Amino acid sequence: MNEPVQTAKPIAAKRAPRREGVRGKELSRTNDPARTTAEILEVATREFAAKGLAGARIDEIAAATRTSKRMIYYYFVNKDGLYLAVLEEAYRRMRTIEADLHLDDLEPMAALERLVGFTYDH
Repeated sequence: MNEPVQTAKPIAAKRAPRREGVRGKELSRTNDPARTTAEILEVATREFAAKGLAGARIDEIAAATRTSKRMIYYYFVNKDGLYLAVLEEAYRRMRTIEADLHLDDLEPMAALERLVGFTYDH
């Protein structure tokens, strides 16, 4: 006859490690994908800027963001994907700032001078 199938008991999920807040209160890592990816991108931007693509290390980025390498790979697939996301975010920020220059309000030559000056400074 058929034997009854036994299912494994669910294992309780481990809580994220706690960290100390400003006033000594413990803060836990929350499940906030938008904040997590933003933090990863912020730290990765500094890491890539300082060490380049070849020198940057995913494990250092993970440690600085209090997340795991596995989570970084979940969001960005691989190191190249993270690097591409960093470049896309930098480009998005530049375009947002450029939009605030109001180049349409200027004569073409003045607009070009402002854009080139802005690009050179940043």
